[in-house]
Amino acid sequence: MNTLTADKKQKLILVAVLTGVVIALIWFLLIGTLQDHITLKLSKARETADKVADAQKKLAQTAAIEEKLAAATRKLATTEDDGMASGDLYFWIINTINRFKLAYRVDIPVFSQPEEIKATLLPDFPYKSVRYNIRGSAYYHDLGRFLAAFENSQPYLFVQNLEVLPSETVQHDDPEKLNFRMDIVALVKPTALAAAKP
Repeated sequence: MNTLTADKKQKLILVAVLTGVVIALIWFLLIGTLQDHITLKLSKARETADKVADAQKKLAQTAAIEEKLAAATRKLATTEDDGMASGDLYFWIINTINRFKLAYRVDIPVFSQPEEIKATLLPDFPYKSVRYNIRGSAYYHDLGRFLAAFENSQPYLFVQNLEVLPSETVQHDDPEKLNFRMDIVALVKPTALAAAKP
């Protein structure tokens, strides 16, 4: 049954070896390259799918983010309206102080015009400030209670450069009354300064 000659056996082995070499070359040069190319394309497709999924998630959150932004904007507007100086800045401070001092025995007849100053609370602070110099008279304890309550209730106003002096005119009914002068610094609503300037 073994009818193959040695020459035919060698040719058959040579054909088998060449076929193996050709198959190996086809595998490494064509199929391997195509597999690498397909792997790279699949990786890019996965990255793109992840980016699309991330974008869709962000788009789904857009409504919630817009609602949070609107709520924060409303809260900021309310905060600015409730405590920051606005309108005619000179009459604003007079009205604010006069409304507040009703509960205290403090007399404040002198208010200076507002002086715009650079806000130094934080770097790149978005609000401007104005400073007022006010003068008045009060008894020591009344002035202390007034200042404590004023600074605690007014988050956008603060007192600087407080000077307490003995009364220049001694009257018989109140010899213990003191004169005082102080600066009040107020944060200004952004539209108020623009409206106040000609």
